[in-house]
Amino acid sequence: MSMPTGDQPSVGADAVTSAVVAAQSPRRTGRVRRWALPLGTGLLGLVLGAAAGAAGKPTPTPIVASPPKPVTVTVTQTVTPSAPRAAVGDGVHLVGTDLAPGVYRTADTMTKCSWTIRTTGTNGSDVIDSGNAAGGRPEVTLKAGQRFTSSGCGTWTRTG
Repeated sequence: MSMPTGDQPSVGADAVTSAVVAAQSPRRTGRVRRWALPLGTGLLGLVLGAAAGAAGKPTPTPIVASPPKPVTVTVTQTVTPSAPRAAVGDGVHLVGTDLAPGVYRTADTMTKCSWTIRTTGTNGSDVIDSGNAAGGRPEVTLKAGQRFTSSGCGTWTRTG
């Protein structure tokens, strides 16, 4: 094939150039397409897998300590009343509760001792017996339910 001389190319030259480019292009394009599709698919799968894996992990929940709940504790104590005593000192005593009924006498000789036996539950006006000792050892007989008061007499001991 010969090229015509002159400034203008012939129609045949363009056709040859186009044929050469067309013959080379499909091979190059085909090669790029053969490895690009598997590579692109692999990268897409990797990205989607990483995103799905990150989405499947639970979000850590912070642990917050709550204040302790108040606790009510009830303590029950059984108090056993003591038996009435057989000896008492000065003061006010309930016969049958604080001291046992019976006959009582002071432990020592008294120089200034006063005592009173009253009915329990009154305002103090129901005096059953009273006394002032200026010597000796006074003696009283007490019954359950009476209130016995002594002052300056020391210890009263049950004798009977």
